[in-house]
Amino acid sequence: MSRCTRFRDRLSICKLNDLESRGPKFTWRGPIFHGGQRIYEKLDRAVSNDKWRLLFPEAFVKDLLRVEFSDHHPILITLKEDKHGNYVRPFRFENAWLLNDTYGSMLQDTWSEEISIISNLESVKEGISKWKFDTFDKIRRQKKEIMRRLEGIQKKL
Repeated sequence: MSRCTRFRDRLSICKLNDLESRGPKFTWRGPIFHGGQRIYEKLDRAVSNDKWRLLFPEAFVKDLLRVEFSDHHPILITLKEDKHGNYVRPFRFENAWLLNDTYGSMLQDTWSEEISIISNLESVKEGISKWKFDTFDKIRRQKKEIMRRLEGIQKKL
């Protein structure tokens, strides 16, 4: 216990604070003890000083998923939250689209007999993306907005 106290005192003397972490609550899992019990702890952390926090006010630590060969979760310091992601999402067909009355007409509008199949596929892909944004994604956006408003009301209560 005295080592932990000294460590905390050193952090305080150096004016270092824990960065906010997101992800699994614990970063380490201990061995299984008799009776099947296991100890879980938050051992892995990242710290910063006030000057660094002013440079990177949106920074946080991502506690990533643990890999099988380790008893620790890796952590990743993220300087800025990327709300949209930097990856290209693969195209995936959703069967629910077929239930929408406007899907068939959208396909007819985007397909043309005068151009190559490759060009048609690109055209259909763009048409589906726009159509999906205007129909299915609109419902998701409205749902998020309703949930955001409900959270605001709950906080006021």
